[in-house]
Amino acid sequence: MTERMAISDLEAELTALSDRVSDLRQARASYPGDIDGVLDAALVELAAAEDLIRACLTRSPGSGERGRRRGSPAEREYRLLKQVFRTLPVPTFLLDAQGAVRRVNPEAAAILGTPAGYLTGKPFALFVDLPRRAAFRSRLSEVLRDATTVRFDSRLAKGTHVSEVRLSLTMVNIPGEPHPMIAVAAALTEPGPARTAPVQAQDDEEGLAVVAARRLDVMTRMTRLLLDEESLHEPVAVGRAARLLAGTLADWVLIDVHRDGVLRRAVVVGPRDQPVSDLVRRLTQLDPGDAPMVREVAESGGSALHELPAEDTMLGVADGERPVLPLLDASSVIGVPLREQSGSLGVLTLVRTGQRTPFNLADLGLLEDIGENIARALTTERTFRSRAESARSLQAGMLPRTLPAIPGLDLADDFRAGDGVLVGGDFYDIFPARDGWGFVFGNVLGRGGEAVEIASLVRHAVRVLSLSEGCPTEILRRVNEALEAGPGSGRGVAVLAGLLRPAPGSASVRMACAGHHPPALLRADTGVRPCSGGGLPLGVSADAEVAAEDITLADGDALVLCSHGLIESRDDSGEVYGDTRLPDVLARSLGLAAAPLVKAVQDDRDQFAGGRLLEDVTLLALRVRSGG
Repeated sequence: MTERMAISDLEAELTALSDRVSDLRQARASYPGDIDGVLDAALVELAAAEDLIRACLTRSPGSGERGRRRGSPAEREYRLLKQVFRTLPVPTFLLDAQGAVRRVNPEAAAILGTPAGYLTGKPFALFVDLPRRAAFRSRLSEVLRDATTVRFDSRLAKGTHVSEVRLSLTMVNIPGEPHPMIAVAAALTEPGPARTAPVQAQDDEEGLAVVAARRLDVMTRMTRLLLDEESLHEPVAVGRAARLLAGTLADWVLIDVHRDGVLRRAVVVGPRDQPVSDLVRRLTQLDPGDAPMVREVAESGGSALHELPAEDTMLGVADGERPVLPLLDASSVIGVPLREQSGSLGVLTLVRTGQRTPFNLADLGLLEDIGENIARALTTERTFRSRAESARSLQAGMLPRTLPAIPGLDLADDFRAGDGVLVGGDFYDIFPARDGWGFVFGNVLGRGGEAVEIASLVRHAVRVLSLSEGCPTEILRRVNEALEAGPGSGRGVAVLAGLLRPAPGSASVRMACAGHHPPALLRADTGVRPCSGGGLPLGVSADAEVAAEDITLADGDALVLCSHGLIESRDDSGEVYGDTRLPDVLARSLGLAAAPLVKAVQDDRDQFAGGRLLEDVTLLALRVRSGG
């Protein structure tokens, strides 16, 4: 074929080529079991198409597009050549010297299942299957360097469209173009259908409704997951979120979180139906800061959508040399920041593999919302954890580190914080006092910082006053005056205060009660009875009355003080633990030392309430030690 063919000759060659290709397609469809001859013939026609393309492009007038006048013979010839290019029966791409797509004929657009306008301007390598891109780039460089023609097998892929092809690359010099261009013809080489069925268009109302419903379902499930109580623990929250996304929107999910100013990999989840545990382990060990896309999203706070990834190394390199994307068989990647008002807390990365539909802008919007929700959950968890640590520190200030060793007495205590209670109002203490040992046991009506402040005031006030005052009733009266004049005004504090005077084989106890549940008295010989209670909580009225009682404990007798949280514990039906069940378990525990006595009560309460703690539960047992 000459370099400058007449237009009529070009048209005749094109018509003949089209007829022969049509015959080959019919033969392939009619005789699928005898494909070798059809493939050989197809490769011959590919060479013919290559020559025809070269002739078409060489025929282009030397003046270029700018020099053509509308209606001139050159313009009419140019339009005819464009028509020839569009009607070529072989998928044909025209690339610039950088490998970007400049023109696409309908056959080429069809082989990728996408409009020609979408392909124009994009690097052709994006549509080459990821494992074969490096080879394509090398062959493209060879053509540009040596002005030769190369043919090689490859694979074109976009979404669900995958085609095994024989590519033919030829450099062409087009008059009017400053640089050589590359003509790429693609002959299908795989037996059977050339490509999978395209994904159903989503421009109809029903398709849009289905997609919107699925995305809403993902967002709803994610919201419920992050609001679950167990998700107030960072590893649980990110692990559950990753598993949900891997099961709905992606094949691989990676979540990286800032800790101590450094981006660290928190979780990697892969396809459930594939043996990927070793690959998951290797990805978990990678430094996310070495992944260019992840690092860019983390530093900029902006998202990254790679419908067709251009760089194999955007998620880093594994084993020192192997790019991560080919290891994952990645076909589409998206990264969004875990963004909160205070800034970015990390990066959420999703990967689709194989022939799945690439991520799009709608996926990006959904995942940005999900990223913000995950960030809020992490912020809430970290705030809760910080407050919990502060609360534990505050609570420690209201409870004794250890109980003192008092000759002749056996002491035991147990404090359990209520579920979800940062800091409650329970407090107790045993300390040296005038002529013996003092104790205080109570709770502030309420929670939080003010309750801690009042509890601390009452605890320390009773302790200080007991050094000089031997009457618990007078001590509580003076504490009430302090509360009335200070921060506790209007907020009730239920308190038990007492003075212990141990003696060989016995102990005298003088107690005062201000609105607290009365202690239980365990007599080794007569059983269990409640002590006197009553009175009004401190801080409620300046004229609050305090109930007083003097008791003598004999050898083996005990006092058990318990908080309101124990009495008000409830079972599944809402029944209250109350005053009846406690005496029963105490009666069964007569003769036990203080520690097993406290344990017996807590075990009984746990069994009754199913382990739930709606309020703080505090117990203190004082028992005269048998034999001295």
